[in-house]
Amino acid sequence: MRHSNLSNGKVTAGQLTGAGVFIWGISSFLTSQGSSGSKPKAYLNWILFDEQFNYVSSSSGFEAVGNNNTYTTHTQSNLPVSKNGFLYIYTSNETPNIDVFFDNLQVTHTRGQVLEETHYYPFGLTMAGISSKAAGVMENRKKFNAGSELQSKEFSDGSGLEWYATNLRSLDPQLGRWWQIDSKPNNDESPYASMGNNPILKNDPMGDTARYKSADEALLWGARTLLNSKLNGLYKVEVKTVNDKLGYNYEVTIVKTKDYDAKKETSEIKEFVKEFNTIANSKQVIRQEIVMNDQQTVVGSWLTGRVDLADVFAFDRQKGGPSSLSVYMHEMKEQQEKAKLGLLPNQMGTVDKSGFPTQYTPPHKQGINAENRVSGTTRHENTGVFTDKTGNKIQVNLVPQPDGSVIVTKTPIP
Repeated sequence: MRHSNLSNGKVTAGQLTGAGVFIWGISSFLTSQGSSGSKPKAYLNWILFDEQFNYVSSSSGFEAVGNNNTYTTHTQSNLPVSKNGFLYIYTSNETPNIDVFFDNLQVTHTRGQVLEETHYYPFGLTMAGISSKAAGVMENRKKFNAGSELQSKEFSDGSGLEWYATNLRSLDPQLGRWWQIDSKPNNDESPYASMGNNPILKNDPMGDTARYKSADEALLWGARTLLNSKLNGLYKVEVKTVNDKLGYNYEVTIVKTKDYDAKKETSEIKEFVKEFNTIANSKQVIRQEIVMNDQQTVVGSWLTGRVDLADVFAFDRQKGGPSSLSVYMHEMKEQQEKAKLGLLPNQMGTVDKSGFPTQYTPPHKQGINAENRVSGTTRHENTGVFTDKTGNKIQVNLVPQPDGSVIVTKTPIP
């Protein structure tokens, strides 16, 4: 490219700044372009404006040309572009009666790591004026509400419903309401209300699943690792952070891995995943607390909802009878049945004269049934004997230890 710019008969920087038509910052940019010695008042210029056309001084600048009758190479490398917007690159010459020629102007654009920046109104409506997307990249539809898919531009005319789709219903970000009723309605709010009317602290990406808490976050991730090892690489446990009013801020789901092979799936794993998903997709929010060697908890607690991870996996030290998967499912099913009664963790419910919880027995029986389905055995509650499908019997005993752990013994019965 060859370009000549003579100031004779053309507007100068002083005339431009005096006209008062520029936004704040541009006038100082132009007036700072002085000249010295025999150099013409000619420059290579670059000015960055953000998406609201505000001048960005940190990413703007200029470089003067060389002396008269001198060929000068101008190279500017690694210039920062600190904001999204518009970059203007141009050459200028205000010196009277001196020609300045610019040739072979090349611009190399190195893309940054940020592909998209989206700002939202409280219920997920996009603030288009301050949101942006890098040019030439595929449109991202996984956005607000922990990555719910935005149903946008799905019709042939380019229009769309502009709703966020979840597993159970659709969220209208303009109204801040669902288009379908809540599968878990309560008396506190409308069945169409979203995020408990508090989208700043809460979201609802799936609807319903099991929720957990732990005093030690590393313990929860350790539980996930151990559980994954029991699923033989066919399934994996996914943990997501949520906002729960009772502090159970981790939601857990189980999904198939890319290596899933139905031929390698044991009946125990199959039944465990089936039971887990049935409970996780129920109308109840299942709340459990993961602990380790808790002296107040032997395997699991009906009252507190605690599950002792060390106790659960102690059942795998010997083969036969109940396993860690079946024992854990027992505890999970109990808490689901407790939630059906409207009881929260640390709520006992009604008790008899001796202080025994009268609502405990039916959920406990349901827990035993779930345990039997996963392990493939039949548990005889009063004796601690387990009978498998072939009629073999195993006596199972639990011996609590002072450090909060338990010793599980399994003795075959002739």
